[in-house]
Amino acid sequence: TDVALVDEKTGEFHQSKLATTAPDRSQGVRDGIRRITADAGVNPNDITTLVHGTNLISDLLLKRQGARIGLVTTRGHRQVLHLSRSSIPGGLANWMQYNKSEPLAPLVATIEAQERTGTGGEIVEPLDEDRLVEELNYLAKQDIRALAVCLINSFANPDHERQVARLAAQVMPGIPVLLSSELQPQAQEYERCLYTAASAYCLPAVNDYLDRVQEIIKSDLGNAKLRLLRTDGGVAAERSIRSRPLSLLRGG
Repeated sequence: TDVALVDEKTGEFHQSKLATTAPDRSQGVRDGIRRITADAGVNPNDITTLVHGTNLISDLLLKRQGARIGLVTTRGHRQVLHLSRSSIPGGLANWMQYNKSEPLAPLVATIEAQERTGTGGEIVEPLDEDRLVEELNYLAKQDIRALAVCLINSFANPDHERQVARLAAQVMPGIPVLLSSELQPQAQEYERCLYTAASAYCLPAVNDYLDRVQEIIKSDLGNAKLRLLRTDGGVAAERSIRSRPLSLLRGG
């Protein structure tokens, strides 16, 4: 864990390094803050902003340590994450030895919505809400911690995904729902679904971690603002990251 302290008025700079604390990374944040403020002789309550970068997302995805999630797709597209793309990495014969990883959303926790939106955003088949509620009730028993929704052509018209979110909030209150039409509104169904599923997969751990970091700020830093490093090198407020957790992917 690398820690730096900068006085924006004078330019005075301090840095420190200590071991990452696993499994609770937030303890390393607390230890780092306490060490560097003590070394610099700075009152922690004088710190106005905590800028934090973490490799939490990459570890969750690479080590497959994310949450159990549910997925809602359009009828007939239940295996969208299994089908993915026809091309595979490597040479022509690599298909004989390519080991495909398991989808982030298991089939047993994937349900289909009776609906269809056209490529132009027109409603071809209205969403069957009664049938969907039955499916959601089944999904609520699958011990999921987050729900990803990715319906065909929702990038052109998000109405049906928003209906699903509304019904899911009634059937499984407290379970966060992520919509592909909000996270990745693009025509590529597999990429849109994968991005949304990965976001849902990481979200519970991200929320838990940010809760702990906020507790550290309140107990050690008073009213300091929390800013998180994004993949693109910019920073984001905590609220933004809680709605788009993959923004942290390369932020560490």
